[in-house]
Amino acid sequence: MTPNPTSAQFTVNYIATNANSAYLMVVNQNTGDTNNYIIDTENDSRVIDLSGLASGLYSIILICDGDIQNSKNLLKQ
Repeated sequence: MTPNPTSAQFTVNYIATNANSAYLMVVNQNTGDTNNYIIDTENDSRVIDLSGLASGLYSIILICDGDIQNSKNLLKQ
């Protein structure tokens, strides 16, 4: 993920080519609030805009076919 930390947009790189469906779950670690972003399994990156969300630490979780594949932390300033 770049940039990390971010104040607005960041890019997530992922591998989901063998999945039928996939999305990125963005979880605020302080409140537990979540936002989901459907991703194209044929692509390998997605730009996400967090400018409307509160500052803090977020978990960015890749879900493919209902299973967690990967998770990273992101700091939103």
